[in-house]
Amino acid sequence: MLNVNPTGKISTYVNFDYGRENEAFGSRAAEWVAIGVAGRVQTSEHTALAARYENYNDRAGFITGTAQKLNSFTLTGEYKWVKGLLARLEYRRDWSGEEFFERGNGGRWKNQNTLTLGFVAYFSGKMLP
Repeated sequence: MLNVNPTGKISTYVNFDYGRENEAFGSRAAEWVAIGVAGRVQTSEHTALAARYENYNDRAGFITGTAQKLNSFTLTGEYKWVKGLLARLEYRRDWSGEEFFERGNGGRWKNQNTLTLGFVAYFSGKMLP
């Protein structure tokens, strides 16, 4: 993983993962590769915007059960209401070359979209021994 944070308001990273299971399918090996790129910008005292792209190549279907290349893109808006309370609105798009995603009607699709609104309460202070 490579992190680059040129200022206190901008942070980025690039991540690369490689995995191999030598006897995943009896005498055959399975390999998978993942790449992720992300960035976050603090746009004001209370707001931030982040984006992330990930690509996952499960060549033999060892991890996902289907030989495929999965991709995802996420865009997140963040708002700090008061100290200790944070809201995030996130849009995510996942897609694959294979019909992998279920939508509850028994069918499978090559993509899916999600929209999530979340609230995070956080605490800071001196840690107790």
